[in-house]
Order: sequence, then C-alpha cells, then structure tokens
Amino acid sequence: MTQNSISDRVSYFLDNDFAIRRCLLKNIISLRALSRYIIHKLGLKEKNLEAATSAIRRYKKTEKDEADKNLRKLLRKKVYPISGLAGEGLDELLEAVWKKLKK
Repeated sequence: MTQNSISDRVSYFLDNDFAIRRCLLKNIISLRALSRYIIHKLGLKEKNLEAATSAIRRYKKTEKDEADKNLRKLLRKKVYPISGLAGEGLDELLEAVWKKLKK
C-alpha cells in the first residue's frame, strides 16, 4: 500500500492495531496522547501532531458511522446513537419517543 498522506498513514496504523482502535472507539484514550504515539511510531515530525489528531477524528467518525449503519442493517430499524457524556443525539431520541407515545 502506498501511503502518501498523514491521514492515510494514520488510518492504516489504526486499521492494523485492534487494541488501540477499540480504546479509541470506546473513548478511553486521549486523542492528543494517541497522536503523539502514532507520529512517534510512524517516524513523523512533531509539527505533524495536529494533522495526525485531525486524521484520528475523521477515522473515529467514519468508524462510528459504519457501526451505526451495520446496526441499522442488523436491526432493520432506525437507530438513535446517543452520547450521555457529550449530550449528543438526545433531542432526536426524545422526539422519536414522543412521536411513538402519541400514537
């Protein structure tokens, strides 16, 4: 695989390290610390830290979207992903519950 961009290299690294990927997707690892670790392992310069962090964020979002899609396919129903910690998705979930209760 030709790895040109930092984003490609970070994605390749995460794709091939199950333990780190799992910790990342469970939000139990610091993005900044992970970025530092990855640039060290990939032999990148410290000035690439922000690019690596951005690549990790994009990777995480892509993985989350893919997991949501797979869950929807499995359940054959609408899935409302939420995060109590970040307070995301709660409005959409509550609105759906309210609509179901009105029926």
